[in-house]
Formats: sequence, C-alpha cells, structure tokens
Amino acid sequence: MKKTFFTSLIFVLVIFLFSACDDPVFFRVSQAQKIRDAFIGGSPTNFVVFKKVMYVASGKSMYKYEKNDQDKAEWKRWGETFNDKIVSLAVTEEYLYALLLGNSGSAKVRRYTLDNDNNVTDRTDVALTDVQSIYSAGNVLFICVRIYINSHKTNNSYYYSIYHLQDGSISPTLFSTDKDFKAVLNGAAFDGTNYYLCTNTAGIFYANDPPGNTLTSVDGSSVGFTGIITLDDDTVVAISRGGTLYKITTDEITSISSFSNSSHRSNNGSLAILRNSDGDSILLLAGRQESLTYSTTAGYTYGYLELQLDETTGGIKDGASFTDPGRGEVSSIQSYDTYVSSLGKNPVNHIIQAPYEIDEEMTLFASTQQYGVWSYRERNGKMEWNAED
Repeated sequence: MKKTFFTSLIFVLVIFLFSACDDPVFFRVSQAQKIRDAFIGGSPTNFVVFKKVMYVASGKSMYKYEKNDQDKAEWKRWGETFNDKIVSLAVTEEYLYALLLGNSGSAKVRRYTLDNDNNVTDRTDVALTDVQSIYSAGNVLFICVRIYINSHKTNNSYYYSIYHLQDGSISPTLFSTDKDFKAVLNGAAFDGTNYYLCTNTAGIFYANDPPGNTLTSVDGSSVGFTGIITLDDDTVVAISRGGTLYKITTDEITSISSFSNSSHRSNNGSLAILRNSDGDSILLLAGRQESLTYSTTAGYTYGYLELQLDETTGGIKDGASFTDPGRGEVSSIQSYDTYVSSLGKNPVNHIIQAPYEIDEEMTLFASTQQYGVWSYRERNGKMEWNAED
C-alpha cells in the first residue's frame, strides 16, 4: 500500500514539473544566466562623454571607456587619485566636472581641463561648498548649493540656491531665489534657445541663453520631477517621480505618456536615447523603481521601460506608450525573459549608449544601484544584460 502511495506521489510530481515548464516564472528561471562580477563595482555615478571618451565613477575611483591599441573599446581606471567620494559627473564642451563628497559631509565641485590625449592639464575647485547636485546643458554647468541661514545648521535653517558656470569662467553666477526655496536641482536641458532646470518639488524653471541671474517658473510645472532630456527634434521632455512624461516649453507642460497609474511603476530620473546603427534615435529609455519608497531589494519591476521615437523627426512617435524591454514593436533587447531575470531585477541609476566613435558596437550600459556597471553584450552566443567584466 505504501509502495502504491509513493509511486502515485512521484507520478503526480513528474506531471507537475512538466506542466510547470509552461509557467512564465519557471521559464524565466531557466533563462537566467550566472551574473558576472562587475569590473566597476559598487554604486556607480552617471556616465558622461567627453572628447571621445566615456567616463563613470564609483566610490573614489574614476574609469574611462575608450579605444585601445587594437581599436576596441575597453574600460580602464583613470590615473587621477581621489581622496573623496565621487558623487556625480558633468561635462561641457571644454571641461569635465566631478562632484566630490568629503569626509566632513560637505561636497565641492572640481573642474578638469584635458588635452587631446585626455591628460589632465589643469584641475580647479569651484569656490562653492555644500553642493547638492551638478548638471550640465550646452556649455553651462548648473550647481545646486545648500545655504544655511544660521550657524546651527538645524533641519529647517537652510534653503537652496542655484548657480550657473559658463565655459571660460571660474566664478559661478547666482540665480536669484529666496530663502523659502527648498527644492533640489535634479536635471538640466537645452533646446538651442533656452535652458530648462527641473527640481524635485518646485517644478521646472527656464533661463535664456546665455543665462543671467533670473529663473522663470514654467506654468503648471509645480509637481516633482526626477529627470529631463532634449530629444533630437529639440523637444525638451521631463519625467515625474510617478512616471509621467511631459513636453516642456517656456509657456506650459503637456503630458505625453506615463508608466501606469500605479505607484509600483515610478521613475528614478534616468533618461537616455537609444539609436540604431545609422544614428537615428529609436527609443527613449526611462529607469524604473518598484515604489515611491526607494529600495535596493531585488524584484521583477526595476530596470527600465521603453518609449518609441520617430526615426525621421527624433521626437516621440504618435501614439507611443511605455512598454517593457522586449515587449514593444521596437526594443533595445532581444528577449524580455533574459532581461527580467537579470537587469530587470536591479534598480538602475543611469543608462547610456556608447557613441559610435568610441564603440562601433554602440554598447548599452547601465549604472545599477549597488551591483556596479552592467552592459548588454553577446555572451555565449546570445545577447544578454550582465555585469560588465
């Protein structure tokens, strides 16, 4: 009787296992690859491109992605020694900037001048302290600084000021703000005529080119934003924390598309344009996190989403909506299942596609929250997201 029972149990288990193969979860597990240890580990910064070299930093180290003697792009550690943690990077036509966080908790901006061989010819610290963020657009660096009202530095005794620093100058210019301004700068864009700055709580502001000392608020943009970018048709779009994408002009903002109505699909600020081999923009990529409460816990709703662009104009394609990678008409990847079992489980801080002049493969890179730099490459005969080894 016991033998009959166990035989029946084994039969049921075999039937269950075969039937489970049709379950998407089991299929995704079968598609999962062993994740490589990242060459650039930790929590990397944003990527920037300066003089045909791509840069990223992690901790107190900077890395550059450039062609080697065999004309193949590879990562190398940058020779400059940093005593402070590198928080973020920015570039203009003439300079590379790094936001450095010291042991005292105060951050400063350092400017680098590089020659044509990318050797440092000059380094200068910008005369500002307690810097919160830096972003560049055109030939202008925008700097957000915390200003304390008194020496006690209590939670409510500060406000934020925004400065701009143009190429050719070392003295930043202050935009006029008042002591009630509590918003942090988290993005900058340029449409050829105006500069647009997005903030986490006070909406979007614009300034003329060249910027003076006045910032003007864009009507209706009082919601919190996480990122902003200029498309190839010079349209400026910004994305809110809740994942709604807006078209921005000096007069108004217009909703274009959104992740969904659920807070489980919110944006973390990363925006990037994906191009085809001809250089045409085909997708807007937007980083995603599971909830409004930021977490580094692995889940299946991190990674990024895709929005199709018009290859002819470079703007948003009519009727386009955000889709998961591998699920849309046009995609940055070949397989949704390999994506969702790899990068799709990780919060992504920044995304970039290497320009053709640096990397003829135009490799797509992602800076993850705590597992280093990842890339989308051919491995073991198929394309997959994995750590950059």
